[in-house]
Amino acid sequence: MKRRMNSRDVAMLADYNAKVQRWKQGLIETIIQAVPFHIELGHPSGIKDWPFGPRNNPFESTSIRKRRAIGRFPDTPAFCTENN
Repeated sequence: MKRRMNSRDVAMLADYNAKVQRWKQGLIETIIQAVPFHIELGHPSGIKDWPFGPRNNPFESTSIRKRRAIGRFPDTPAFCTENN
């Protein structure tokens, strides 16, 4: 059943949208950091050399865990799942 949004719902939706934007920015930063070279506009091949070798491996597991710590996608506001 549909109902009108009240001021509390609007505030919850605004908070949710802010959380989604922070999550989205974290995801973008994580993807950029996961690439073994710098990505710059107009220079997709990058400018940073990747010195091949086990000590400089950008895909090493602890580095990946640190980069991927963006958290889960935000939960939807409570009014989205209400059965009123």
